[in-house]
Amino acid sequence: MNFSLKFIFKISLILVILSGCQDNHDLLAFIAEVKKRPSGPLEPMPSVQIYENHRYASSMLRSPFQAPMPDLNTNTSGKGPDVGRKKEALEMLPIDSLKLVGALQKNGVFWALILDKSGIVHRVTVGNYLGQSYGKITNISEDKIELTEMVPDSQGRWQKRPTTMNLLQ
Repeated sequence: MNFSLKFIFKISLILVILSGCQDNHDLLAFIAEVKKRPSGPLEPMPSVQIYENHRYASSMLRSPFQAPMPDLNTNTSGKGPDVGRKKEALEMLPIDSLKLVGALQKNGVFWALILDKSGIVHRVTVGNYLGQSYGKITNISEDKIELTEMVPDSQGRWQKRPTTMNLLQ
């Protein structure tokens, strides 16, 4: 039985090989017809533009690894934030990830309820800090919080930027 399977396999292999040996007359005719076609003119080579060398003299410029010199003619908005103080919990989070969900008043003092991205509600009042830009709460009302953030400008000076966080509707 094993002999007959080998024999059938060999015969089928020979038939597959022989089926590839068909007449390829039409292929040879197509190749001959393509070779008879006249070749078109070649496109001229593109001209190479010669570039002039430019000498970059950077010895007179400031090193990009040094801080720029401060411009003493412009007004700054004061000194920078107190980086030595202990940061509050909400200063570790970006301000756009925090949501004002409520406000309440107790003994004449407004408190704001802030929801962080993990679902925890924090209670803050005027003088607390929010966000990663040293945002200090300056005013709390029933529908918004006003803060003053300290951000560096392009020359490394600290600028005060007012920001408002509105109550989530």
